[in-house]
Amino acid sequence: MKTVLLITYFFPPQTEAGALRPFYLGKYLKDYGWDVSIVTPPAPPPGASPPAPRGEAAAFKRILRKWPAFQILKNVRNSLVYFPDAARSWIPQAVREANARFRSRRIDALISTALPGSAHIIGAIVAKQQSAPWIADYRDLWTENPYRPFGHVRNSIERSLEVSVLRRAAAITTVSAAFAASLSLIHGRDDIDVIPNAGDPQDWQGISDLKPAAFSLCYAGRLYKGKRSPDLLFAAMAALRKAGDPAGLSVRFDFYGPEGEIVHEAASRHGVADLVFVHGVVSRQLVLEAERASAALVLLLRDDEAVSDEYGSKIFEYAGAKRPVIALGRSGSVLQTFLDRTGLGIFVSTADECAAGLRRLYERYRRGEFEPEYREGWSTFTAPALAERFAAVLDRICSQA
Repeated sequence: MKTVLLITYFFPPQTEAGALRPFYLGKYLKDYGWDVSIVTPPAPPPGASPPAPRGEAAAFKRILRKWPAFQILKNVRNSLVYFPDAARSWIPQAVREANARFRSRRIDALISTALPGSAHIIGAIVAKQQSAPWIADYRDLWTENPYRPFGHVRNSIERSLEVSVLRRAAAITTVSAAFAASLSLIHGRDDIDVIPNAGDPQDWQGISDLKPAAFSLCYAGRLYKGKRSPDLLFAAMAALRKAGDPAGLSVRFDFYGPEGEIVHEAASRHGVADLVFVHGVVSRQLVLEAERASAALVLLLRDDEAVSDEYGSKIFEYAGAKRPVIALGRSGSVLQTFLDRTGLGIFVSTADECAAGLRRLYERYRRGEFEPEYREGWSTFTAPALAERFAAVLDRICSQA
């Protein structure tokens, strides 16, 4: 059996969504002829899942966040100190560890998966030092990522770095055709392999699949400092309750993740604080149990054309929960097309559409219908299939080396 070295900044027991794709590779590549040796930080990276501030600390943070000069200074500091990203201090350690793995056993290829971009820097250094074929996997875009807070000068410098680093990659993989098109322009190559994110049916073994006890909505994930916002959802919940609609009188919203103070503030603005429950960062097992216990699952997208090509990985986890999805974002998103094609849920762009969607979901829940209305012939992309696709790329680049 051949061996691949997998370089990843995120890996379980971290609860970050970015930990799942490398975890599935580590779990299933052996079924397709590849043993996996994993290089990852020995402990959760600082700030990977920070607890939400409380009390006076939370109040002080809210004041600072509303001061424009503070955000400008913070962005300048981050731009200078964390170049190319907060994982920069891990690079020397990871390179040493990777080279030690090559010395201790035969390794036939390596994969780095990003973000952060530092993972690709490590991959490029090790690939050069060991003359090994290398796959650079983009779970998210690097310098084209719409969630980056940096300006034009910083982005231009880092774009040059990205292009230089990736020149040595024997293959580039990513999660969607839209990302592949962007990467083709950046790197001047048309051989980008698309391997979607996946869900693992085994994740749900032992988790009850009973009718939800209440008309509860669940969101599990990050808000990216408010770039993903629950305001539209809360406005719809408030309008339904004010109108005396049964959906508005029955609904509750459960939030799992960091940045809970953003959720509290939004709920208070819309007068639905009593319907909103913030649970903070919990284990992945508890998240899956919460998703399965919900009547519907919420996806929040940034209201920006720049993210219209964004799928994310959460939709595949939600598919495993077997609960309908209500996604909120700008019309025209690829996720809107995906939901229409699969029957996994509904996509809304306005408060009125959201209210109508909640009414529809409530009526189905009231009738005891709490699974998605799947389109005939559709099935989710699974973690074993993801590993099989990566194994095929590994076999190809090794045969060309």
